[in-house]
Amino acid sequence: MTLRMQETTLNFKDLHEKIAHIIHQSFFGKISSKAITQTILKVSDLYVKDDKGSHWKSKEFQTAYLSHFLPMNILRLIQVLERIKKYDFLNKLHWYELGSGVGALDMALQQSEFEPTQITLSDSSSEAKQLYHKLFGQNHEYAIQNFKNAPQVLSARTLFVFCFSLTECATIPDWIYKKDHVLIVEPALKSKSKRLIKMRQKFIDSGFEVLAPCTHNQKCPMEGGREDWCHDTTSGTPWAELCDYYSYLPFKTHRLGFSYLLVSRGHKNLFTNQIRVIGDPLKEKGKSKIMICQDSEREFAARLKKDGPLGEFSRGELIAELQTTEKKSNEWRLKPFTSSARTQP
Repeated sequence: MTLRMQETTLNFKDLHEKIAHIIHQSFFGKISSKAITQTILKVSDLYVKDDKGSHWKSKEFQTAYLSHFLPMNILRLIQVLERIKKYDFLNKLHWYELGSGVGALDMALQQSEFEPTQITLSDSSSEAKQLYHKLFGQNHEYAIQNFKNAPQVLSARTLFVFCFSLTECATIPDWIYKKDHVLIVEPALKSKSKRLIKMRQKFIDSGFEVLAPCTHNQKCPMEGGREDWCHDTTSGTPWAELCDYYSYLPFKTHRLGFSYLLVSRGHKNLFTNQIRVIGDPLKEKGKSKIMICQDSEREFAARLKKDGPLGEFSRGELIAELQTTEKKSNEWRLKPFTSSARTQP
């Protein structure tokens, strides 16, 4: 079943109005901001506790999902699509999403430069499908399907997409490793990111090339580490500014975390020999540093206090070259601060 891109671009104000209408008219009538906050916190606890159950029949779950998780996932996916936009071959593929929920990927694609040949959404929940149609009308087809079994589509011409859906699986289906192109996006929870690192190695062992976020096909330097896990961030401010119930939530939305992995057979990494920033700036006695990734070694770029500030680094960004003087242990020592201390790709 195929879903084609809409010509119009969805904005968050329109989405907010549609979601508010669905919640107020279809679920509880008038619902307070504090009540919405409580539903968000309850559902958040389910995700943190790694609950594998399906909760789509719950009106409370639907309220929380529409009010918070859907728009925040859209923002996460917009950032993922921005990170991988240089892979033009993706526009020549049929994007087949499994576990689509209410269509966060579809909404994110409308904000991106991608124009896939086809888009197919699927989920095992008829309730999720109904909510998707309430937001976007009845024009779009949406398959009711359990992704434990592989879809019957041509693998070489299909990008299989899993956006925040594998988190609900206790076991990853083996058919995933037999396809040709796969994109996975997961929450930035440590357990989920660690599992994605293990999946990355299994993809490599199965003959895949890692295209993003990694710049290499070597062993992940985060593998086996107790505290470190690879994840990216984006801002949830565009949505949070529209909703007064965020003032009651205990967690911040200006930094939304996520992990992602794009792998392919037959396509090469475009960013080989470049450096990915994979941490936030750290201050230590006499220096500042940032974690970087360019091969299998766990490394940092550091600048001594006497040589000036560390400079502007953002988690997830690519750097073509760092101006360094030497390497001590696992630290590359940066030259004294100047505006040209690094080169962007």
